[in-house]
Amino acid sequence: MRDKKLCVDISKLLNTGISIEMYFIINCIYYEQRDVLEKYVLKCGRIDVSVFQKLIDLDYIIKLNEPLIFPNLKVTDKALKSLGLICELDHNRFFEELKAAYPSTFKVGKKVVRRFHQDMADCRKKYKSIIDSEEKHNLIIKCVNLYIKEQKDSGKMEFTQMLSSFLNQSNYEMYMDEARSIDSNNLISEDNHDVI
Repeated sequence: MRDKKLCVDISKLLNTGISIEMYFIINCIYYEQRDVLEKYVLKCGRIDVSVFQKLIDLDYIIKLNEPLIFPNLKVTDKALKSLGLICELDHNRFFEELKAAYPSTFKVGKKVVRRFHQDMADCRKKYKSIIDSEEKHNLIIKCVNLYIKEQKDSGKMEFTQMLSSFLNQSNYEMYMDEARSIDSNNLISEDNHDVI
């Protein structure tokens, strides 16, 4: 939920019988945003335990362990479906955007061409297993852009990993912190498809 606006469908709240504050709590738990919830408590005051208990009674959150604190809470499938937090992700579009961001080839010398797009069926399957939200997809695209920029800037494009290796080894994770702190417009490359 980092840098994400909280959009509320009031009709869903009316149908489920929960308050905006309860919806906010569910979002904070689902997106693991303890810091956002803590800021809310600092500004608005302590949240009464009865609010959490009502969410438990409605089967929107479950308590994994005692005590009733943030890390011990989990959002239920019922809440995700009722509140529309789970939607069908467009994995095909996400994968096409990943392919567009990751160079397909690089010319080494006069005749040798390195191909980074191999085993694409496996890559598609792997990427689908990684992506659980559009936010994560967008973050990984930023990571890819950072990685490719780093390779170009250091003159090491010929040593760039194949896309399958980049995904299977979760190497995008090395760029996550930096990717979270930058505007994606600063990373857009003029030559996204090929580096020939």
